[in-house]
Amino acid sequence: MKKYKKYTEEIPEETRLIVASLDNPIREAILVLLNKNAELSFSSIKKELGLDKLTLNYHLKNLYSAALIDHYFRHEFGNQEYSYYSMTSLGRRVLKNLTKALIPPVPSQKIEGETSTRKYELISSVAYTCWPFYWEIKVMNDLRYP
Repeated sequence: MKKYKKYTEEIPEETRLIVASLDNPIREAILVLLNKNAELSFSSIKKELGLDKLTLNYHLKNLYSAALIDHYFRHEFGNQEYSYYSMTSLGRRVLKNLTKALIPPVPSQKIEGETSTRKYELISSVAYTCWPFYWEIKVMNDLRYP
């Protein structure tokens, strides 16, 4: 047994499975897409993401086995789509809490005023556009008295 195994085994298998399932941009895209929609059919996800059937099926099974999405069948007269997917409550919690936990701190630094002996503090306001695993950070600097 490798030495590091005893430490990794302290993390529950379910947690490791969830973290591993989030380590792929296609699965991230599927989660974001399903989070924006109450439910989507297999065909709708395939069309929206531009994936082939085998690739999409592989990633959906991965997310389903991690309990982040749910899969069910619904037959409706006149509708050829019958395989549907939606986010589970666990999936929504994971996205929400990961996003909240991974927001970087707001940068702030002290600077010396060029024309004055007074010290100013550079306050950076950060506007985040974050939807899981994508960060766009716009920093607006403003000089203020300490």
